[in-house]
Amino acid sequence: MIESCPSGSRWLFLTVIVERGGGSKWLKEARSLGIGGGTVLLGQGTIGTRQTGRLDALSESKEIIGLIASEEQAARFIRTMQQARLLVQPRRCVALSIPVIALTGSSVCQMTPKQNPIGGKSFMKQAIWVVVDKGEAERVVEAAEKAGALGATVINARGAGKHETSQLFAMAIEPEKEMVLLVVDQAVAGQVLDRICQDCQINEPGRGIAFTVNVEQYRGQTDG
Repeated sequence: MIESCPSGSRWLFLTVIVERGGGSKWLKEARSLGIGGGTVLLGQGTIGTRQTGRLDALSESKEIIGLIASEEQAARFIRTMQQARLLVQPRRCVALSIPVIALTGSSVCQMTPKQNPIGGKSFMKQAIWVVVDKGEAERVVEAAEKAGALGATVINARGAGKHETSQLFAMAIEPEKEMVLLVVDQAVAGQVLDRICQDCQINEPGRGIAFTVNVEQYRGQTDG
């Protein structure tokens, strides 16, 4: 059974944008620092239209790495990137972190909003992120809607958790993943997360990971 995170500990959703092809390298570096798992998305970086006159004139292929790390682990990871001088070179790399207020499915520890030192602040909306194997997103959305969520966004990705990565001809094979993003009222966030964990067995090893972050500002409609 996974234990609760130590009282007073802070966990972060660390997002790092690197050049295409660098995602697997930095996932490996994260594991060497004790950060388990991780998810990689494909993206495009652009230079502002004021310089070029066209949004796509100087687009660059990027990979976006998502990691859940303790505050200390995140600091070590960013220091490693600084030592590689990635964060000081224009358009090479961007790193940012967002405090996590609830965490489940992690192989390290579990955390509820009451355990988190920032979880007591009142926010209108919270965002729930769920990472599962490809093909499982529909179950996540169904579970969330049963608990009061109104719609979701599904993003294709790849993952490299310790239960997932296999070897083929000495090459690491990272399986396809789906990320589900749900923006819900704070009043129902807890029950939505609980229902997802129950219906999709998120707490079982290798089944996925789910975490919640506060939404400072929100615009748009999800209820028609």
